[in-house]
Amino acid sequence: MNSRLPNNIQIPVLMTQNSLSALLSPSNSPRGSNSNYNNMDGGSSSGNNTNNEKLDKLKDITSKTIDQVIFKLTEMKREKQFLQSFKDIMKISETLIEIDRTLKPIQITEAELSRTSSSSSFSSRPTTPRKDTLTSSGGSSLSGSRDNNNPSIPPALPASSSTLEAELIQIIHNKSNTIKKSKAHDRSTDSIESVHAIIHKCLDLIKAKVVQVKKNLVFEQNPQTALQYGEMIRNIRNQVNTFRTLSLPQNLNLCDGEKLLLKVENCHYHLYDNSHNNNNDSKSSSNSNNNHHHNQKQTSSNSNPNNQNNTPIEDDIVKGTIFVTNYQIIFFGIKSNNNSSNNNNNSNSNLNLHNNNEENIFIKQFSLHSINKWTKSGKKKSPGEYSYKLTFICKDYRNHIISFDKTTTSLKDVRKCIENQRLTTTSTLFCFTLKQDFSKFENTNLGWSLYNAREEYARMGVPSPDWRVSDANHNFFVCDTYPALIGVPESINDEQLKSVAQFRSKGRIPSLSYRHWSNKCSITRCSQPKVGIGKNRSEDDEILLNAIRCTSTAKAESGGSSSSSSSNKDRKLYILDARPYANAVGNRAKGAGWEVMANYPGCVIEFLNIANIHAMRNSLNKIKESSVSSLAKEDSWYSSIESSGWMNHIKLVLQGAIRVAKLVHTQHSNVLVHCSDGWDRTSQLVALAELFLDPYFRTLRGFQVLIEKEWLSYGHKFAQRNGQIHNKDEDERSPIFYQFLEAVYQVVQQFPTKFEFNAHFLRVILYHSYSGKYGNFLYNSEKERIQNHSFGKTISLWAEMDLTIKDYLNPLFVPSTLKERDVIFPDCSLKTLRIWDQIYLNNLSDTEIYGAHEKVVRQVMDKHLDERAEAFRELYPLKQKRSHTASLSFANPRQSMSISQLNLLPSFHLSNTIPKNSGIELENIVEESVDFSENISSTSS
Repeated sequence: MNSRLPNNIQIPVLMTQNSLSALLSPSNSPRGSNSNYNNMDGGSSSGNNTNNEKLDKLKDITSKTIDQVIFKLTEMKREKQFLQSFKDIMKISETLIEIDRTLKPIQITEAELSRTSSSSSFSSRPTTPRKDTLTSSGGSSLSGSRDNNNPSIPPALPASSSTLEAELIQIIHNKSNTIKKSKAHDRSTDSIESVHAIIHKCLDLIKAKVVQVKKNLVFEQNPQTALQYGEMIRNIRNQVNTFRTLSLPQNLNLCDGEKLLLKVENCHYHLYDNSHNNNNDSKSSSNSNNNHHHNQKQTSSNSNPNNQNNTPIEDDIVKGTIFVTNYQIIFFGIKSNNNSSNNNNNSNSNLNLHNNNEENIFIKQFSLHSINKWTKSGKKKSPGEYSYKLTFICKDYRNHIISFDKTTTSLKDVRKCIENQRLTTTSTLFCFTLKQDFSKFENTNLGWSLYNAREEYARMGVPSPDWRVSDANHNFFVCDTYPALIGVPESINDEQLKSVAQFRSKGRIPSLSYRHWSNKCSITRCSQPKVGIGKNRSEDDEILLNAIRCTSTAKAESGGSSSSSSSNKDRKLYILDARPYANAVGNRAKGAGWEVMANYPGCVIEFLNIANIHAMRNSLNKIKESSVSSLAKEDSWYSSIESSGWMNHIKLVLQGAIRVAKLVHTQHSNVLVHCSDGWDRTSQLVALAELFLDPYFRTLRGFQVLIEKEWLSYGHKFAQRNGQIHNKDEDERSPIFYQFLEAVYQVVQQFPTKFEFNAHFLRVILYHSYSGKYGNFLYNSEKERIQNHSFGKTISLWAEMDLTIKDYLNPLFVPSTLKERDVIFPDCSLKTLRIWDQIYLNNLSDTEIYGAHEKVVRQVMDKHLDERAEAFRELYPLKQKRSHTASLSFANPRQSMSISQLNLLPSFHLSNTIPKNSGIELENIVEESVDFSENISSTSS
């Protein structure tokens, strides 16, 4: 938490109540205890040291007690713990008024008050009063009378304190009369919300005054005044300790800026959706349930036979507690073993959150931003104690079903709390709050310069005789969804690029994405041409594609002479259109289409038959519904997967990427990839092809660069595809990036030693692309991220992942050397594809991040992983953000090439030969990589 407390503050160790009383005896009447303190004011010089020691000890104890009070107030402000019962709210308010009166002699400036308030604020948007939870177990009363005439104590309190006090008393009085007249015994939500903001202002004021007391105490030399300060703070500490905040389980931690809003106990998380089996008016449903119960080994016990059809199966639910924060919903429960489930039926009411078996812990977390909508099921008169359900349908295509006790208002509380946190614009995402309260200051601006366009082009040998880096789009006028720097053939000038942009959809001209390390063949990407029914053409577009076709300097596959000496007519440019042919025909009727081969000599076009965004969305929805369906329907599990078509879509994407990779590596041909607009299927195919061709992208840093380059820099519409704004462009949402990561997961499973990262690394990226916690995936393009200054207002996901980099390292990874760089071609048949358990199956806890096999391997190689993680941080530290955009880094190309060659050396990457803290060897490695890269550049020139 980012609270502006004194620099020397630490989480205080609890002190006994008698610790201060030892010096303040008798503590209940300090002014009557002259015998103890007259000697401090006068006496022989021999007693001065003793008196000074007592005074210092008194000030030290009081200062530590102040730290306790500040810590408690900060926690209250962070967690926003206030009871939902208005009666308890009044008790807390009365105690705060007493504390405020106690601190009345303390004077603070407006600047100090505003500084305290800003450090306690948790959002950049106006705070909306919300219901929260705090327990008040009573409190010791404190008289507000103080010796205000004492010249040692600062003058009276500013008018703001009395105003807050009067406002708080008036609200409590008015609301109390309203509740009394209406004879309302239940909780009044509106009354709590009206008083909530005033209570927070009181907390800010009290905290500011306590901090001021600590400052005054440092220079205080009067023992009587120090004594009054000490007793004042001790009594405040006792009163503040009556505010009992909620305690999280030891397995849960809140991130910076995250506040606990609500805690609901006695909830049930449903592993499967049995709602279709609980129709009371259907005979077939009753028979289905009877058969379903007969097939189960363990069923929940219920003495009332009429409730049998509505009582959930014990294996289908997990009992636990819900925690709602301003960022996410956390379900924490304990999975019951089959042998002891009956014994645990009645033990959940007092669930022990601190002492539990970690193997049986069940945690489900999903951010509030990822919730697309929720539906309520269950009726008031329906039998069953937990018949009220909330089904959360999330944007990341996960469904969470939680049932609540119908005898309480828990469901209403959760709904109201979530509705108050609903986001209407991108600027209200939690990532902006995280930035404000981020406590790891050294990592604040890290991760944003991970990808540098010039360095990446230099790594591929560009500039070269065939290619150059153009800044024609530096102001994003040529194409507002493209990066500022693009790779184009050397023979094409910037004016031609602007002309081609008029002929390509959305202005997305052909641009270099990858230049192969083996034969210098290229992969370029663009959008569809505006051919239309009239078969329009662009001379500059034809010249550009012909220039791309002639850029290859590779040798022929048969091993003959180099292609530079052969005729340009023998070279081919393969245009791979990701769409089905029928879709391309439909787009031609709308004024777009595909290239007319008669106008592009030496080019060959192929259609890859990958469906559009709507088909992908519907397909994933079907398989997700099947994955959470009732156990009674598990017999149709495989047929549901087949009918959804999701695996077949992944097969076609992998098949298309393999085709691109083989054309480049095996047939030594240049490839141009496009779909309709070039930001969905094109990103999938190009990124996967680079993953197959270049082992650098199979490293952890390389894969992060791949995402930054092909997805973020080239304008994949994350804001629309992931639904960053609620109730807007819902028809534009589609799991394109989701599908790419799952395709990578399939390849990782087939080549377990070729990837430095594991499946957990992919899952974390997938989760946070929807969570709204980090700024990497905000907006639709690089231009929008620069305009909104997202890298200055948010934290990078890559910086946070570096803190726990060990969790994402693949223990079986075998790095390759420069001379042994390999290309992989995975098997994309349906027989080899597998279900990704961690993202499909709801019966797995979020803590089960590794499969059974990897878990064993990691335990055996734990020490080795520690060494690799430390070596990784030494070799690849994240750098501070320097320029306003990662693309606009005008470094010397030769120097960029030399520096970037270190990333190109997977043989050194996390090698076992690199000892910990070996600066000499690290320098040698860098020098070798620099020399090697200079040799490469001179050879290519």
